[in-house]
Amino acid sequence: MPVIFDPSRIVNKVLPHNAGDLVTKDLNFKQKFKTALSRLDWLSDRDIIKSIDKSMSFYRKKAKELQLEGEKPAEAKADALNGGKLLNARLSDLIVSKASEDVKEKYSGQKY
Repeated sequence: MPVIFDPSRIVNKVLPHNAGDLVTKDLNFKQKFKTALSRLDWLSDRDIIKSIDKSMSFYRKKAKELQLEGEKPAEAKADALNGGKLLNARLSDLIVSKASEDVKEKYSGQKY
């Protein structure tokens, strides 16, 4: 019997739909969502923080570039976040890779 795995469902259960709710005004990831992600027992805190920090670094850099081009800070933040697509993609990728590692480990020696 096949196992169906949808990482977007997991991300949507843990994180809000609006990416603006995930971050503070200065584009730092809110701690309560890091805590929610760390409750997923098969994700390590180190992996979560690494993935989030990569995305936040990109968002800060992009917002700064947009501000230098003349956008207001609030507009630059919204444009840089782009609906949180990058962050959701990174977290989904992290969940998929860790889940596949778990499956490989659980069913080693068998077809998967």
